[in-house]
Amino acid sequence: MEKDEKKLEKQDIDNKKVDNKKNEKTETKKDDAKFSQVKPKEMKKQKNDTKQFQDTKKKSKAGYWVGGIILVIVLLLAVTALIVLPDTPDKSVEGVLNCLKNGDFAGINKYTETEDISINEEDFSQEVMIELFNKMDWKVLKVNKDNDTATVELEVTNKDFKTIMGNYMQIVVKDALAGTETSESETQNKFLEELRKEDVSTVTNTVTIETVKKDGKWKVKFDENVMMSLLPGLEDSMNSLNSLDSIEG
Repeated sequence: MEKDEKKLEKQDIDNKKVDNKKNEKTETKKDDAKFSQVKPKEMKKQKNDTKQFQDTKKKSKAGYWVGGIILVIVLLLAVTALIVLPDTPDKSVEGVLNCLKNGDFAGINKYTETEDISINEEDFSQEVMIELFNKMDWKVLKVNKDNDTATVELEVTNKDFKTIMGNYMQIVVKDALAGTETSESETQNKFLEELRKEDVSTVTNTVTIETVKKDGKWKVKFDENVMMSLLPGLEDSMNSLNSLDSIEG
């Protein structure tokens, strides 16, 4: 009997041990399950954060690239516009006017009908010539085409040379009456001073310039008459001076 009771007690103890081990395993599994449920979420969040950061960097880089590409395209379009600028009567006339305004008198030749246009420096020096046109402005009003000929009508604004020449002559006459002798360079410098005055008045006139198409390009009929039409009042003033010289002679 005693043996049977001890045997039963031992069996109970073994059963409890087995139950305890099972409980420990169950708790371990639960803990493992809890850990496995939390870890993927955290990993996913970390991946999302990393991906978002990488996407931001990619967008930033992409923005710079897109900006750079747009800038290149704009520059290419600007250069192309200069290269393929249409050859028209008004563009040729404006080419001549731009050359005059910028003092590029040799550049006039590529826009003109005559192969070689040279500025007469007996009347004006290069420095004076630049001052004649540096304030000139214009606006194309109308272009009349007739096959291979065309006229370009412009509104041209430039210095009032009648006033400039009038002021200059007063200085010359004053020096003459005072018996002051002046050299040619001194006389020219005084004329330059009048041309460079900031408060010099301007005159706006309508000017019509003829062009002709040669070898597929529009050429400007540029001569002394066109030159004088761009310098309002200068021709009349010079004629008056010439008349005065002939009377004195």
